[in-house]
Amino acid sequence: MESEEVIIPISTDVDIDDKTESEREVISERELTENEEQLREQLVRMAAELDNLQKRTFKRIELARLDDRRGMLRAFIEVVDSLDRALQNGGVEPNSWRQGMEVIHRQILSVIKSFGASPMDALGELFDPNFHEAVAVVAAPDQAEGVVIKVLQVGYIMGDGSLLRPAKVVVAGAESGR
Repeated sequence: MESEEVIIPISTDVDIDDKTESEREVISERELTENEEQLREQLVRMAAELDNLQKRTFKRIELARLDDRRGMLRAFIEVVDSLDRALQNGGVEPNSWRQGMEVIHRQILSVIKSFGASPMDALGELFDPNFHEAVAVVAAPDQAEGVVIKVLQVGYIMGDGSLLRPAKVVVAGAESGR
């Protein structure tokens, strides 16, 4: 048996390329719709993840702030304990009372420094409106004009050099009558 070659005639009435193109468009539209739905689902999931991340971050920030406040309060409670002891021993001699107050003062300054602030040494410095608040200007013949001659209230700066509170100062001015 010999195999015969069979030839099937193709009708010229049917355009195969058009049919294939039409099928491609249907498949392409279906794929686009599926892709669009997948992208929408991804977007919804990502939005939910972002929302959850924001909530977790805000909660962590609040917990950190609460921990900071607790630490600060614990430090000041130690100072209050020292004041309580000093008040209970109020009948002792004045020199010992002063020494107790000096200890408490050092303790408070230590707490302030532990939070990154330190007192400014303004006495004898040239007046700087960025760090000093002039309460008065007085004639001081032995001082240069614009020099801080008295500190009424100590100012404080943060470790990065930014101002926490300006120093209230008296500044040397020009002598009157000149």
